[in-house]
Amino acid sequence: RRVQVVPELIDANSGDVKWQQNFDADLTDVFKVQSEIASRVVGALGVALAGTEQAELARRPTDNVEAYQLYLKGRSIVNTDPASLRECVGFLEQSVTMDANFTEAWALLSMQLSRLYVNGNRDPAVSRRAKEAMDRAVALSPDGARSRLAKARYLFLVAGESNNARMEMDQALRSSPNDAEVLAYAGTLDLDAGNLGTSLSNLERARASDPRSYNTLYALMQVYAFL
Repeated sequence: RRVQVVPELIDANSGDVKWQQNFDADLTDVFKVQSEIASRVVGALGVALAGTEQAELARRPTDNVEAYQLYLKGRSIVNTDPASLRECVGFLEQSVTMDANFTEAWALLSMQLSRLYVNGNRDPAVSRRAKEAMDRAVALSPDGARSRLAKARYLFLVAGESNNARMEMDQALRSSPNDAEVLAYAGTLDLDAGNLGTSLSNLERARASDPRSYNTLYALMQVYAFL
């Protein structure tokens, strides 16, 4: 029930360890551990954070650790076949049952249900659940990047409202211009609209922030193939 984390800062040119520190913590307060580690790393780098960035470090997405673990299990599923999406949805529905105010879980639940609707048999019950989850995320965080992302995906995949989806993504980009997931989905919408230059720019920025994202790499492959 305890964890030890040993973060290091390594000089990429020489391989020398510039900073290292041990953290021992109780797993019941994983968010405090994450925030403390991030703050110490930032301090070791000599980087000054803006007030909004400091607030983001201290923010807790949920107070329910079990709900957070279920959310992470859902996020870890990257395959988009119906069976994988249903497994992901199952974890997320358990998560929001444990914490009905967990915005990120509601948003991801809506996004995966929207994708399931398109990749499955277009079941009206699935589209209804996608909208309900999207509405809940928006109610909890009307201007949040994840809420806007969920709304954009629902509008694009389920409602077929490409222009409104693009408007939501523009708002999300303005509020979170460096969010890898927002950039990636904006790039996907640009690709669908045939705006290959803008799509490539957004997707490359997304890859720079999150180089391990399967969805970003797949979308980039498509853009380069078209180009």
